[in-house]
Amino acid sequence: MDKRAKIQIALPFLLIIVSLFTVKLLVFRPALTPEETQMLGFVPEKIVIQERPPFMAIRNLRSPIEIVKAPPVTPVSYSFHTPFSNSSSGASNG
Repeated sequence: MDKRAKIQIALPFLLIIVSLFTVKLLVFRPALTPEETQMLGFVPEKIVIQERPPFMAIRNLRSPIEIVKAPPVTPVSYSFHTPFSNSSSGASNG
């Protein structure tokens, strides 16, 4: 193998090693804030939910509000008078 082929084979590995050292030297902020880290550590408790017994319908259940039926309304005769209607006081023709 000639010298140039060896360099082309070794160069990718050398670049990977150099980039790994560079990344270790850089200081990055944590990806999560302390509050978010605390929320991730939360373990929920198992809650037992008890089912209610089935309900039974009651037929003669009275309402707490007493409803009184109003008597039927009878029609009332109205007589409408307008200010221009004919009246017997003082109106004369002619």
